[in-house]
Amino acid sequence: MKILKERLKLNLSEEVVSRCHRLGGRQAEGRSRPIIMKFYSYRHRSAVFGAKKLLKDSPFSLSEFLTINRMRIFRRAKDVHGMRNCWTSDGKICIRVRRDNGTFERVVVRRMDDIPPAGEDPNSSTFSLDTRFVNTRPRT
Repeated sequence: MKILKERLKLNLSEEVVSRCHRLGGRQAEGRSRPIIMKFYSYRHRSAVFGAKKLLKDSPFSLSEFLTINRMRIFRRAKDVHGMRNCWTSDGKICIRVRRDNGTFERVVVRRMDDIPPAGEDPNSSTFSLDTRFVNTRPRT
């Protein structure tokens, strides 16, 4: 809770956390074990994940707990498109893909086959996309 208050500038009490515990066994000296948290409210969870960019350049990080399959897909997406262009949101894997016209699309990936090749426009004929999960924004 100290990190949430000091680093993320959130004033949350312990009552907003449903469960919290460390994962795995003891680590080598100097390494902390990951902590998993479950919040009672989605609103509090969203506040924490919305503020996680304040952890840049710090020894701390926040990430969603993904299933094994989704974690594999996410790792592959990061390998292909880079860490800066891939993220998760509510368990969905998102990739920022540049289109040929200079705009960017947010593509939601559900399967390994859905990951577009690097540098390829997601609207090209060789790439299939479920358009229900596309958000097109002009480059800013």
